[in-house]
Amino acid sequence: MKKTKLSLPQNDFLTIDYQGISKQVNLQDEDYICLNDLLEFFPNKRMQDWKDNKNTKEFVKLVEKILNNANQRDLKKAIYAKRGKYGGGTFAHEFVALEFLTWLSPEFKLMVLVQWNRWRKEKYNPLIIKQFVVDYVREALHDLETRMREMMVNEYLQIEDFNQDIDRLNSFALHVNQQLLSLAAQQAKLKTQIETMEEEQRTEGKSWVYLLYNPKSEEYKIGYTSDLKTRQKNFQSTEPDIEIYLKIAVKTPRQALNLESFFHIEFDDKRTHGEWFRLDGNDLNKLKGFVGVLGK
Repeated sequence: MKKTKLSLPQNDFLTIDYQGISKQVNLQDEDYICLNDLLEFFPNKRMQDWKDNKNTKEFVKLVEKILNNANQRDLKKAIYAKRGKYGGGTFAHEFVALEFLTWLSPEFKLMVLVQWNRWRKEKYNPLIIKQFVVDYVREALHDLETRMREMMVNEYLQIEDFNQDIDRLNSFALHVNQQLLSLAAQQAKLKTQIETMEEEQRTEGKSWVYLLYNPKSEEYKIGYTSDLKTRQKNFQSTEPDIEIYLKIAVKTPRQALNLESFFHIEFDDKRTHGEWFRLDGNDLNKLKGFVGVLGK
């Protein structure tokens, strides 16, 4: 009898409709997207021209530096090629993909970002995951009941005399008790997972990427936090004039960290020290554009 496994269906592709063309764009490991699929919307452009660009090469190196720790053995690549007739192609991390999309078309970039964000929201919908967990528990209970019935029949048929019958029944009772304890532990673990998912749903949108402004030094700090008010209060305890210039709400701390890292790379040439930058009007308008796309 097959073992019960918990598995959620995953549609690892985005459906993009752009200028009369509709296509499925493949995804890998959530954070990587197929550049070949994106390029099919622009037949007059060559990916190699973008790859050969000096700025592209430097940006890819910076992203790989962020993705990998110094002591990490299995290094992650910002861009890699995957072989295969179906699902193959050149895949890029979302940071690199944003640069590629900008090179293709700002309008197309916005459309892909919106679809990608919607795909992540639907994939991690706690209600869908909770239903799969409930189905898993129901199937596991059914499998356990079936196995217990089979064990009872087999044990009964193998009894040769009264003494053997007593020994086997004692052994069977012990085994059933262990199975029930194991099932109870599984149910407790699943209950905890469901409660965690529900708690994440209730706290959704409580992570922030923020831009603080210090009028004395005319510098901006790009950072992320789960408690925006406390973070602002801490800075104002030493610099009362510091204020929040803009903020972007995202779903999880991980998304906030990724977005903060992207902004640090994007404005690295404007960095004065640490997480502080000297930004001009064009830089601020670019950041406000991300508020319009990701801050909804």
